[in-house]
Amino acid sequence: MRVAVGVRPEDMVAGSAQSAMLRGIVRTVEFLGSRSLLRADVGPVLATALLPPDCSFAVGEMVGLDPSNEAPLHWFDVASGYRIEPTNP
Repeated sequence: MRVAVGVRPEDMVAGSAQSAMLRGIVRTVEFLGSRSLLRADVGPVLATALLPPDCSFAVGEMVGLDPSNEAPLHWFDVASGYRIEPTNP
């Protein structure tokens, strides 16, 4: 079974690409008033992060993305697209 992991955009934090789990190139930054919506190409995937309004990333810039410390990870079966529910051992 192939598995994909997902993190909600509001649970992502952005920073230096050197120390981040994910590294990407900023495609768009949309200022929404109280937040900024950043989209970045991370390999073949378009990643989205909902960031504070004062984020200073520019289109074309390298960005690092990490799940926040308390962010829940969501697991999916790639073939079906269904979420894999956590089980207790």
